[in-house]
Amino acid sequence: MKLRRTFVTKCNKLQPGQNFKYFEVLGIGEVFAIDTKSLTQIFRKLQAKIHPDKFSLATETEKQYALDHSSVINKAYRCLLNPVERALYLFDLAGEPLHEGQIDLDPEFLMEIMEVNEELAATSKEAVADIGLKNQKILDDLLMEADDAFSRNDIQTARSVVAKVKYYHNIYLKVKDYERQHGIIDWMYERSFCDAMKTVKYFTC
Repeated sequence: MKLRRTFVTKCNKLQPGQNFKYFEVLGIGEVFAIDTKSLTQIFRKLQAKIHPDKFSLATETEKQYALDHSSVINKAYRCLLNPVERALYLFDLAGEPLHEGQIDLDPEFLMEIMEVNEELAATSKEAVADIGLKNQKILDDLLMEADDAFSRNDIQTARSVVAKVKYYHNIYLKVKDYERQHGIIDWMYERSFCDAMKTVKYFTC
């Protein structure tokens, strides 16, 4: 993998870090729906080329450049790998940052989320698995809605959808945490969820 001008000069020497977008750092299109498997491959190849250990015999300046670039690559990867963080980053790029409490959500939706959280706090193992499966379907649908809005450059609709995604993503994390704490992780469920999310290219586990 040849290093892009993001990192090196025409003479193939490391150059100072610049304020490149995370999409530019990883060399992918500025879209919501991305192939997370390809993203991971790109990340690993970049780190293999730019890792500070590769520049142990370089000048102190180049060593610092390598360290800076490696740090930015890590930050870009972590951000774009997560669908929620990726969406929030796209909002920032569009000049429409999404902050807590900015979107007025339907009271019925908020009540539903509260009830699910209460059920997770005091429920059976079977009920948790059922909540997880239902939550998976909802997340899947919402992520596709978000992608459709982003593809139409409908930022306001995307903001409303992602505001809901954040709640369901939080439930997903709570389900995983519950199962791990009780030593009952259903690996078939977890694998199914991850595969489904990767198929629509929004999520990674």
